[in-house]
Amino acid sequence: MPGYAKVNRDLWDDPRFRALTKEAKLLYLYLKSSRHSSSFGLFVIADAYICDDLQEKPARLTKAFAELERVFIKRDAPARLVLILDALIDNKPESPNVTKRWRGMYAALPDSPLKQDLARLAKANLKGTWQLSWLTPEEDPNTIGQLALTEDLPGGLPEGHTEDLPEGLSEESRKTFANPGTHSPEPIAHNPQPSTRTPSSLRSEGAGAPSPGGGEFQELLQRIRGAQNGHDTQAILVEFALAQYEGPAPSLSILQEGVGSLLETVTPETLLEKMWLATGGDNFLEDVRGLVKERDAGE
Repeated sequence: MPGYAKVNRDLWDDPRFRALTKEAKLLYLYLKSSRHSSSFGLFVIADAYICDDLQEKPARLTKAFAELERVFIKRDAPARLVLILDALIDNKPESPNVTKRWRGMYAALPDSPLKQDLARLAKANLKGTWQLSWLTPEEDPNTIGQLALTEDLPGGLPEGHTEDLPEGLSEESRKTFANPGTHSPEPIAHNPQPSTRTPSSLRSEGAGAPSPGGGEFQELLQRIRGAQNGHDTQAILVEFALAQYEGPAPSLSILQEGVGSLLETVTPETLLEKMWLATGGDNFLEDVRGLVKERDAGE
């Protein structure tokens, strides 16, 4: 996620916002600016993470959510999804490259009626085919990038882009990807080479689970590469680990310690791949450690 979030200053004059309790106001600003959020306003976030970040008790968090659901947000608690209803008013996509990234993020979200609600909000607040292109699947990866760059844009290709570069990337953009310390406000998705290892077991979805290189994996990888520091990187990996436990999960402190120790031996990208391939369940982190050890033994 980008290192900033847009919050309209007029919010403080909105009588609906002024009527909220302090807890609900803080929660709303947190949802709009948290690193778990997304530019288009629909994202997965666990209550445990919110409680930890805000140092709030679950009962008080539930009350704050109830206030916000009357006006500002919609929520699908079983799917752990939150939809900020005015997100697309303040965060319209600024280029076709942004919508290409949004397409992967939107496709990776779990099925929920909130996805249809977001689509309706997008059609009400965005204009032009390219601004809405992220709501539809990318049918032809060989041509859709060039099509998105030229469609509905006066003058055709933006300055600095050439048709012979894949997915509309200029040479300068490629240099940016070669330097991991350079981040744009809306990073462009970068596809790493998928793992060639054939796992003996996959995540809890079974044999049909997406492999590294799929949309959801790419979204997580992009979040890690866009993290500002090691703490943010660890938080993303801990959030993912938390979601893999079928029964009661370990405490956040135990997960943080476990992920932190693994990050001492492998890169964040490698750890994410091993987490993706590990079997979800009560012993998730132990399975990840096993995969890391297999990798070390193989080297």
